[in-house]
Amino acid sequence: MKVTIILNIMLASLLSIVSCSTDDEKLLDTGTDTETENPTPGTGVAETVLMTIGENEVRIKMEDNEAARDFISRLPMEITLEDYNNVTEKIYHIEPELKLGDTPRGCSPIPGDVTIYIPWGNIAIFCKEWRYSEDLTKIGHIENDGIALLQRAGDIKVSLKLDKQDK
Repeated sequence: MKVTIILNIMLASLLSIVSCSTDDEKLLDTGTDTETENPTPGTGVAETVLMTIGENEVRIKMEDNEAARDFISRLPMEITLEDYNNVTEKIYHIEPELKLGDTPRGCSPIPGDVTIYIPWGNIAIFCKEWRYSEDLTKIGHIENDGIALLQRAGDIKVSLKLDKQDK
């Protein structure tokens, strides 16, 4: 009887370890870091969007997800980013809403993160750090110190286009 119980415990432990191995392998993967390299499927090149603010250009490195690809497919565009929550974020209500598909939900935005606020379907570019929310999904990040151009009160007109130097 004791042997049967011990064997069942060992079998359950073994099954538990095997079922987790795929996730563990992902954690141990030493390949490319999609957070920093962000390749576009089939190209091996990161998609970058140029945002022009007045005379200044900043680059937005886009994520490799369905919502980011939908956003890129709508470029070029000229928009007005509205100041929201005392310069916490700059928002734009995009129509029609971006297709999310299998885009991962939830993030803890930092300054420069370009996200979608899922309940409203709007673009939100974070100028300040914010708490984790399941209602946010990241589609890109403003490179270098480009976010400094948006960290001021008031609405800001910008133009967006695909960075042709990326290709």
